Amino acid sequence: MKSVVLVSLDYNLCKRISKMLSEKLNFEYLDFEKLLNDKISENISNKKFSIDDYDFKINEVINSLLKQKNSVVAMEADIFLKDNNYDRFNEFNTIFLDNGKMVCNIKNKKERAKCNDLALVHNNLSRYLKTIDNFSIDTVGKTDEIIVSEILKGLNNNE
Repeated sequence: MKSVVLVSLDYNLCKRISKMLSEKLNFEYLDFEKLLNDKISENISNKKFSIDDYDFKINEVINSLLKQKNSVVAMEADIFLKDNNYDRFNEFNTIFLDNGKMVCNIKNKKERAKCNDLALVHNNLSRYLKTIDNFSIDTVGKTDEIIVSEILKGLNNNE
């Protein structure tokens, strides 16, 4: 079975499900955010850290993940979509944990803009996954155990 990358706007859900799935599959669990923070902290010493440095570190972490076998990776949706990173994970089973439609009914302009950005990420990810041999799981109202069970069924159908 190919390695798995779980992607979600709800990163806490993504990490929980990834850990459970990795145990069921007897795969290594990898937390993208932790790997990235570790990579960044290696290099921060006393210099300013630019957005280019950040993007470079994202690429370093992705390059290391692409070499991994038998792993389940938890990844935030915005990183997965950034600079077409999703194209690099074509050797992985990609699963989107869909926690429902993004509803933006916020009066604060800054918060509303942030919510609109998330809605765009949600729509782009949903559209992307419909074009490839991967799938999304509707997580609304489901326990973590049921979500993992549905993922396992989907993975077995993809083999």
